[in-house]
Amino acid sequence: MVYLHGGGFVSGANHHYNATRLAVEGDIVVVSVNYRLGVFGFFAHPDLPGSGAFGIGPAGRTSLGTPQCRCLRRRPRQGDALRAVRGRAEHVRSAHFSHRQGLFQQAILQSGSCGIHWPKNGYGAGSPVISPWGPPQEVHELARLYTTGHGCDTVDCLRKIPAAGERGLLADPLSSLFSRPVYGTSVLPEHPAKALAGGRFHKVPVMNGHTRDEHRLMIAWTYDPLITAEQYRELITDSFGNDAPQVAARYPLASFASPSEAWSAIATDSGWACPTLADDRHLAKRTTLYGFEFADRTAPWIYPEPPPFPLGAYHASELPYLFPDPKITPNSAQRRLSKTMIGYWARFAHTGTPNAPGSPQWTRLTSSAATVQSLSPEPGGVRPTDLGVRHNCDLWQSLS
Repeated sequence: MVYLHGGGFVSGANHHYNATRLAVEGDIVVVSVNYRLGVFGFFAHPDLPGSGAFGIGPAGRTSLGTPQCRCLRRRPRQGDALRAVRGRAEHVRSAHFSHRQGLFQQAILQSGSCGIHWPKNGYGAGSPVISPWGPPQEVHELARLYTTGHGCDTVDCLRKIPAAGERGLLADPLSSLFSRPVYGTSVLPEHPAKALAGGRFHKVPVMNGHTRDEHRLMIAWTYDPLITAEQYRELITDSFGNDAPQVAARYPLASFASPSEAWSAIATDSGWACPTLADDRHLAKRTTLYGFEFADRTAPWIYPEPPPFPLGAYHASELPYLFPDPKITPNSAQRRLSKTMIGYWARFAHTGTPNAPGSPQWTRLTSSAATVQSLSPEPGGVRPTDLGVRHNCDLWQSLS
């Protein structure tokens, strides 16, 4: 199993994930890799044909490969890492479906399906609609600003600038904005969600899922102070226009503990859960698909600062259940859930199905169903659940 870490393509490293239990209990070889991040992996410029997805692309000249940056020699591209362990079952992110034919036998996607996107104001007041995939023209304009900001008019000029240091490439605040693989390139010829809908992907067994309260983490990070009741109503109106009354009716403030949780639910359902379910159905038309939702709303907090409101099953909260963190002490129910999840993930790597005697049955999802496996630590918490009902997907499908 190959694990490609998250971090929005700008942060993270393989040593953050302890795969010992996954390897030992699952009887598998686990390979976790580093790959090129930020401006060194996803810089896109018209003078660099095919640039914008070098962090996941095949071997070749990098966008900003400079002798001063040893990190580029240590960090391969994701595709290079897959080649290094060809023949193993692998955990890959969604971009690889359309162009990594033959390099993996199964795939597990965690909170990274092809069609996910976030509504206006989803990443702070005034933020636009955001997708993980970069349109070429938009990223080329960012690259132009980045290049001229360093006193350059060519990429070769930019390569002469050190990577580190006060005036280095990484010191530029714009460097962190190169966080989206660019489609319309040789690496990603089209938007991955479009490729998935059209059946242009590597047809292998897939596990695809997310956490129940994905976007609470993003709201906690981007709204300070927290959202008020008045602001909640304003956000719905500004974000959804003529559809705002339907959204407000389905998400009445009285149904939530706080306006921040209410706005998080809207962003989670519209941007994470329902697009993932739509992708599940596209996948299920053409291959074996097992959907899941990590639903432990008492999951341990993994970040240094305390959360400003209860974050439930927030983004990335499932990771310590697969890669235990010594700084976290789970309770007995959470340890049992961790063992169940490791068993599911490992069996899928071995066989292409997560099912085995002794574990709750995990039903394969069909192209017309919405049933996924809910993963929660309470008694009977590992069970099928209707994702469409839980996340109001009938509403979001009608509005899309």
